[in-house]
Amino acid sequence: MRVCLIFLLLLGLSPAWADEASGRDDTIYRTTDKNGNVVFTDNPADKSRAEPVRLREPNTVPMKAPLPVGEPKAADDKQQPAFQGYQRLAITSPEDQATVRNPSSPVPVRISLEPALRDGHRLVVLDNGTPLQGQALENPNRGSHTLQVEVRDASGASVARSEPVVIYVHRTSVSQQGRASGGSGVATYGAPARLGSPASVGGAARFGAPATTGPPATPGRAATPSSVGGASSSSSSSSSSR
Repeated sequence: MRVCLIFLLLLGLSPAWADEASGRDDTIYRTTDKNGNVVFTDNPADKSRAEPVRLREPNTVPMKAPLPVGEPKAADDKQQPAFQGYQRLAITSPEDQATVRNPSSPVPVRISLEPALRDGHRLVVLDNGTPLQGQALENPNRGSHTLQVEVRDASGASVARSEPVVIYVHRTSVSQQGRASGGSGVATYGAPARLGSPASVGGAARFGAPATTGPPATPGRAATPSSVGGASSSSSSSSSSR
């Protein structure tokens, strides 16, 4: 029986079956050999003892024409809006004009960025113009530090830069350690420096009182002749006595 099933399967794939399905008059016969085995053939030795077999037409599926290959659809602009730059880039900590006292651990630099960082872009923190390895000040030196953050693309070009933030690092010197009281050793942030009130303008200079004119000079009295003659006589008398 197994041989018959295999034979039927091979027969279903034979060109004779395809010819019958296409309209050709090729008949398959069923016969039994001398050993009692059922045999299917299209050319039996004794057709009078062979039984014609009517085969079912095979199931066929019509082939559809292939769809034309078109160009890929462009991305929807509504789903992926065009990049219009970063709307906000700023350092939020430490604050501008803050003071860091005796930092014993890295001073973190916190950043606010809108919108989110795009693919291929990276953040770079600058300390006095020098790029840092991360986003923290490692063992900063005493003095002022100007911090900025940049967004750079894959080629290293600057895409955006924040406003500068200036902080001051204070460290206790050797001479001050004897006078300083023991602390926790953790860096603290001082309050930002405040500007004093504007200087006031002084009052206008005052002018002295105007000078006054003194009284007019009075003329002296005229010399009299008697006075003149007396003076001459006295002179003559003196000369004679000599």
